[in-house]
Amino acid sequence: MVYVLLGTGFEETEAIAPIDLLRRAEIPTLTVALADKTVCGGHGIRVEADITIEEMDLTDMDMIVLPGGLGGVATARASEAALAALRFAYENGKYVVVNSKFISTNGQVKKYCKNQICPLYIDDILMVMSDL
Repeated sequence: MVYVLLGTGFEETEAIAPIDLLRRAEIPTLTVALADKTVCGGHGIRVEADITIEEMDLTDMDMIVLPGGLGGVATARASEAALAALRFAYENGKYVVVNSKFISTNGQVKKYCKNQICPLYIDDILMVMSDL
């Protein structure tokens, strides 16, 4: 199961495009509201999430996706449940896909990388979000 976390002010393209691609590939994917089930993106587009964060089954998770968007990132950072889900995914070897602004410090985004930060193999699926 892939869970896509949606916080108020999320970047719509960074959420909807991966959801669309995952569902077309018939990969079970659910959108997860961090608060109210109807979530408003950063550009005013409202999305009805499939479930709320309280309904997530972490033991069923294969991947967690956190789209960017300044409001969405701030909402996720303020959510203990979202941070716990991300921590669970990381500690249990699940795929974690986050926007660079979520992992940067004080809004300072490093836009290049000199090192390979994860191994990729033939037939791996890779999603690039943001401008890393």
